[in-house]
Amino acid sequence: MIRRRFVLLACGMVAISVLSRAGSAATPTPSHGPTVGLAQLEARPLLLPVVPPGGTCPSHHYAEIDLGGGSMTVTGDGPIYLTGKGVQATTTWGVYYDPTYYAGPQLSGLVLLRIRDLETGRAGVFVGPYAAGEVVGTDTINGKTLQQRKEAVIDASHHPATSGSSKWGIWNVRQGWPANWSGCFGFQFDGASFAETGP
Repeated sequence: MIRRRFVLLACGMVAISVLSRAGSAATPTPSHGPTVGLAQLEARPLLLPVVPPGGTCPSHHYAEIDLGGGSMTVTGDGPIYLTGKGVQATTTWGVYYDPTYYAGPQLSGLVLLRIRDLETGRAGVFVGPYAAGEVVGTDTINGKTLQQRKEAVIDASHHPATSGSSKWGIWNVRQGWPANWSGCFGFQFDGASFAETGP
């Protein structure tokens, strides 16, 4: 009788173990932190508002950050911030700007950058080393033909430049708008654990 109970108990434990393994295999493991890949970020929907023609463009959000040499005013709510410059290049296609993007030392992993004209819904483009995603056209800037892509990607785990002891990451990213753009734009930044939209 004892042996029969032992055999039944052992069989039951094997069955539970098999079911447990099958259940865990069927349940996907969620991704966290820097293991989130670009395809997962690209699959996230855009959460930007639509502005009707002639409507009021939303105001951008501003913040103060300290890169180690005193505070500065930037655009964004974090963890990604940017500062703008005026038009840096003009072509028959449109205009290009070179905003500087900042990420604090606590941020890691890939960050997807997307920009839109909020009145037309048309995507702005990126050119240069951080441009990524689908090629949507080409343009010639200063005699050099460049591919225009609909997104950009920065790796917050590897900074091309840092701000001294504060270890903020700094990226200069060239982005462009067609000549007939409305001037009202928004951005969305997606990382492993956040989605930031602006203005």
